Order: sequence, then structure tokens, then C-alpha cells
Amino acid sequence: MLRDITFQPLNIDADVVVAFNVICRLDEPNAGMKNVAAAVRPDGLLLIDDRSAKNHLAAFPEFRPIAAKTYRRAAEHPAAQ
Repeated sequence: MLRDITFQPLNIDADVVVAFNVICRLDEPNAGMKNVAAAVRPDGLLLIDDRSAKNHLAAFPEFRPIAAKTYRRAAEHPAAQ
């Protein structure tokens, strides 16, 4: 089943989410980023290769860079409480 991440949450709690060249191609990148970020479990990883990744991730302070194109979600975040 295909989903438009702009309008539909992924409904998963993943250890790792890979979003290479996805967010920058969306008509509504902020909405897509919100749904991608929500799919990463606490202490999980987000791999994002996007020209504007830092801009999109600025709205999600719970993500910290740990390597090139790799961000870790804090162990505790508002969605988990």
C-alpha cells in the first residue's frame, strides 16, 4: 500500500527511518517531516539525505546529529509521554 506521508502518518514506531531525498520533493515538506519524525521511536535513528534536512529538523529539537546524514532522537520526547 502506498501512502502520502504529507497527509497520512506512518503509524509505526521504528528503530531506524530512512528518508533519502524524500522531504525536499513533497508539496508540503513540513507536514511530511512531521510524520517521518513521529515514526522514529525514542533513541531511534533518522537517516536523511536532503538538501534542506537541517531546516526541516530545526522544528524537532529532540533530534541530534550523530554522524553525516544521521540523527538520533532523544530517549524521551513529547510524543512518548
